[in-house]
Amino acid sequence: MLTINIYEMKTKFSHYLDLVQQGKKIIIAKRNIPIAEVKPIEKNIPSSPEKDGRTKAGAMFPGKINGKYWMLFNEYRIWLASSTDGIEWKLEQEKPFVEPRKNTDFFDNIFVEAGPPPIKTKRGWIVFYHGINDAIQYNLGVILLDINNPQKVLYRSEEPIFGPKEKYELSGIVDVIPGAIKLLEQNKEEELKKLLRESEEMGFMPQVTFTTAAILKDKVVRLYYGAGDEFICTATAKLEDILSTIPEFV
Repeated sequence: MLTINIYEMKTKFSHYLDLVQQGKKIIIAKRNIPIAEVKPIEKNIPSSPEKDGRTKAGAMFPGKINGKYWMLFNEYRIWLASSTDGIEWKLEQEKPFVEPRKNTDFFDNIFVEAGPPPIKTKRGWIVFYHGINDAIQYNLGVILLDINNPQKVLYRSEEPIFGPKEKYELSGIVDVIPGAIKLLEQNKEEELKKLLRESEEMGFMPQVTFTTAAILKDKVVRLYYGAGDEFICTATAKLEDILSTIPEFV
């Protein structure tokens, strides 16, 4: 902690302000008597919840539910966290909220990942999430959560509602292909094309529709997604058509 007199503070104000910005505390003295303290403002930095050794793919619910903010997050397994202030987050349960359905033929039998922020509907919260199967196909699944209790799962789709079928979705510069990103960064176009052809011939070509955003407007859901890790695309569906895939008894 520095102690300086008021005259020096006045003449070198910018210099000492820079020190404060770096985290220093300064005592201002008048005739060697401390009269004020200048210190950095404490910032509320959000504490991201962490599980499975990482934190990513956060999908926050819009607004509070029962006095708390809620968020789905992470890849491989999806976890549920809550916060009273949007700054400090904690896990709601010590087990994953959504897991891959291993040893099945479902579209998400290898890997799941949180998708866009949930959408509020008359039947509950619609949650879009990514599911990857053993054929390395990235599909979009849907989960319905209770409108008043996000911890309560009402329905989880057995079939994807959206997935790769167009040519630009069935191949591309996918980041899981060893060496693809490096060749792209080095601008080695011919070598990259060769690598992608070889990957397709070997049957190792992930088919990717990776949805990162979804909005509801005029009863139509618009998805924004990455295709083959190469293109940014959009697709639409009527909300009622999405809801019709969920059994009425739910």
